[in-house]
Amino acid sequence: GGMPLPYRTWEKVFAEASDRCDVLSVDIHCHPHMLRHSFALRTLMTLIYAHDRRMGITAAERREFRLIFGDPWVLVQTLLGHANLETTRQWYLEPVSGLQVELFLNEDDLEESSLDDLITRVAKVSSTVIDAEDR
Repeated sequence: GGMPLPYRTWEKVFAEASDRCDVLSVDIHCHPHMLRHSFALRTLMTLIYAHDRRMGITAAERREFRLIFGDPWVLVQTLLGHANLETTRQWYLEPVSGLQVELFLNEDDLEESSLDDLITRVAKVSSTVIDAEDR
């Protein structure tokens, strides 16, 4: 009917899909909350990538981007509907909070890296991120 589904309905849809994957011997199990975490991580990585100095935008353009769209962390917090930024950082974006400096500031070949490459790097160094390509 075009209306949002209740939470329990989504849980059932995902449980049934996971059961079908088990029957077909496909090693995938997913629940709706995993998509929320994936959305948060992908959005933050995209925003950081856009803000990164290696995209060829000037410092003035980065400042303007932040003035228009805000800090990437705060934008993700807003999109998730969290009242406290610390909730967003601790529970949803923990995989990148400590890796941000290493991945975005210390890597020499980031100029050639795509966003997907960066997300793959996060998945490889974080114990909490599962890369579907590695399954």
